[in-house]
Amino acid sequence: MAPLHRRRVVGRGARLAVDAARLAVTQRLPVAGRGIYATALRYNVVIRTQESHF
Repeated sequence: MAPLHRRRVVGRGARLAVDAARLAVTQRLPVAGRGIYATALRYNVVIRTQESHF
């Protein structure tokens, strides 16, 4: 498992917004969750959360 302290700042552009909108239809995630999930998919990272919808 990778250390949790490793991070990378990424921009949120139009392409990521489109990816998040597609997730709205397929995953039924809340608005903020869509952006997080779309970013995770784009950069192939694991999401660590205690929220049930992920």
